[in-house]
Amino acid sequence: MQTLTFDNIPQFLLALDKKVDAILERLQTVGTAQTKENDHVLMDMKEASEFLRKCPATLYGMTSEKSIPFHKRGNKVYFFKDELVKWIENGHVMPSSITTAETASFESHLGSMQKGKRRKPSALVG
Repeated sequence: MQTLTFDNIPQFLLALDKKVDAILERLQTVGTAQTKENDHVLMDMKEASEFLRKCPATLYGMTSEKSIPFHKRGNKVYFFKDELVKWIENGHVMPSSITTAETASFESHLGSMQKGKRRKPSALVG
């Protein structure tokens, strides 16, 4: 290591600045790696409802509409924290896992169900 003199202060500060930048860069990469690992946490319905500040009944409705990312094993519904965060960041839009063919099939099925629905004649209402 060099001795610090008045004449070599600029070089010393430049070297120090580079070292600090390298340390900060390492800390940022370590911090993001730990965050990604810690965010992929499995949550049950109660934990997810507390995290999202929504009641479990609302979450059950959202899962039946497939408007929220979830995983199901048997009768249990699970969520991953990082998937919920991405869902929130994307403006509550489901990822493109649902294809347009599935959407078109659903829409056509819904249309046929609505056409087949019977209503009471207006003379009997009242």
